[in-house]
Amino acid sequence: MTLVNDGEKINGEYFYRKYKIPISLQGSIIDSTLSLTESTDRGKAYIKANISGNKIEGEWKNKNKSYEIHAQALSNSYKDLFTDIIIGGTETNRELKVIFKNGIIQDLSFDSLTSRPLIIFEDFTFDGQPDMRILELETSGNSSFSYFEYNSERKRFISAAPEISNLVSPRILHHEKTILSISRDGCCLYQAQKIQPNEYRLAEYDYDSKSGHEQIENLETKEKSSKSINKDYFEQNYLKLIGIGANDKKQP
Repeated sequence: MTLVNDGEKINGEYFYRKYKIPISLQGSIIDSTLSLTESTDRGKAYIKANISGNKIEGEWKNKNKSYEIHAQALSNSYKDLFTDIIIGGTETNRELKVIFKNGIIQDLSFDSLTSRPLIIFEDFTFDGQPDMRILELETSGNSSFSYFEYNSERKRFISAAPEISNLVSPRILHHEKTILSISRDGCCLYQAQKIQPNEYRLAEYDYDSKSGHEQIENLETKEKSSKSINKDYFEQNYLKLIGIGANDKKQP
């Protein structure tokens, strides 16, 4: 389960390991009480839970059955690292001041064409620490970000690896330690990037020409390979992982 806290509003998703298809969650958090709702083709279900430290205890319930929920955070909260974060600079030259609890003050520069920069803390290096991405530009759902990862040894944020810095609208799949990025050009051309601990995949599929290809790079040996792929392969290995089905795609 991945949850994003935007004030009192909560958005997120969770997976059953057997199916690996994301189920969306929306709700709120008031004091230490978490209330979430999921809506699927089988109806609605509700989660009511209490948050204590890094643990969640509660109940999942629909009209027919209920289950206990016991969850523990896999990543530390950004609130454990710093006391304040200040956005400054000009519209064309943005700056971020991070004030850490250990007394370190870090200044970061980033690009953003939004009037109010959106900052998201999420562990995309899977080391248990809160990394950071800042929205640069959002067009037709293809959102670009500035990425910074938290370095435990240096106790500060550093620029993310090149393969991460180019991702658009990323989704973090913690159960597979995978970062997945899906973007669309026009009605029919989809591009997907998948980053795993030792592997980087770049795939494209054109629903108009009914053709696609995939490139694979071993991040340790730097060996590369490529192959042609069909629609079923692209949907099963990329679109399905973030919950995009045949009815969601805009095709001619």
